[in-house]
Amino acid sequence: MAKPAEIKAAMERTKKIFSERPSKGRATKSTTAEMVDGIHCRITDGEFTMIADLPKAMGGDNIGPSPGSLARAGLAACLTGGYAMYFAARDIPVDHLSVEVTADIDYGSFHGLDGTTAGFQELCYTVNVDSPADPADILAAIEVNDAGSIVLNSFTKPVPATRDVRINQQQQDAGE
Repeated sequence: MAKPAEIKAAMERTKKIFSERPSKGRATKSTTAEMVDGIHCRITDGEFTMIADLPKAMGGDNIGPSPGSLARAGLAACLTGGYAMYFAARDIPVDHLSVEVTADIDYGSFHGLDGTTAGFQELCYTVNVDSPADPADILAAIEVNDAGSIVLNSFTKPVPATRDVRINQQQQDAGE
């Protein structure tokens, strides 16, 4: 497990690289979900593979987290990791750190019901920090992280989304 001093050194190193060569701080990342069985999906992101499914009430087998669970988990993990990085960079000792993400959801929108709105209706995240440090220093680190959090900002600011549909159809032999 990385120690705060190692995390701080890594942050300083990458900040220097990105400030000297901004293009090094930009990337395009890709994640693919492939239907395996029914609604069960295999998700591949680089060297990592995950599964997602929906609850039985929605037609799934409930063998993995739902896409909404993964979205909340992504935000919680991004915030937790970011806070740990900024606490280390500012020499703030931490005994325990956790982030809980709660979302209000209206499932009716998925089924096209009137009076419903698609997406999370509201997100709330609770940061729990056990630390002997000055609370003002902890809050300052949290503020800096939140301002630059890639996943948090993806949830709170409109992001353009484009769609590319590729329909592949099997060609039948003329002799059939």
